[in-house]
Amino acid sequence: GAYLQGRMRYDRWIDELVDNSGESLKETCRRLMRYHASTRERLPVLSEFYTALFDLLPEPKTICDIGCGLNPLSIPWMPVSPDTVFHVYDIYMDQVDYLNRFFTCCGIRGQATASDITATPPVAHADLALMFKILPLLDRLPYTNTRTFLHTVNADHMAVSFPTRSLGGKEKGMASHYEQLFLEMMDDSWEVERMVFETELVFVVQK
Repeated sequence: GAYLQGRMRYDRWIDELVDNSGESLKETCRRLMRYHASTRERLPVLSEFYTALFDLLPEPKTICDIGCGLNPLSIPWMPVSPDTVFHVYDIYMDQVDYLNRFFTCCGIRGQATASDITATPPVAHADLALMFKILPLLDRLPYTNTRTFLHTVNADHMAVSFPTRSLGGKEKGMASHYEQLFLEMMDDSWEVERMVFETELVFVVQK
């Protein structure tokens, strides 16, 4: 809930997406992503972020976004085929309903599911799993083992990110702390590449 900015006006927002495409759609999505802290922090580098990420990956046919927030609104920036299938998961039912309507309005092959991922992690296979800034949240829960969770994800590749600043904008050595935390979770057989952006540290993993 700390990531949400005020009241989420999903009914009004879906009306803004109807009959929207191209640069107009991108501008609308960019404005709406400001209502969620995680996507708002990524906006200044959005194009650079996805270009750099997908340059490291084979073209995915299926993508899952675990603990997605409003990140599916960034799909117009992803250099993927229109036939790519998205499965996205979050705990808020009204948000999930909105994302399913977003997929329909924009002709995206996607399905959003309301799920407590700590109790029932997604089990369907995906070519790529996105887990943006979700592991620090899981790590705070007394009943969740983040290493086990990471190994449970059924994907050939994973893009796992961590914030480099707090929600208040302070750095506090977060990047080095999370890098050490993440590397301790790795399986020795996994291949890992690292990317650093102004507010986000990203690890691209091939299982």
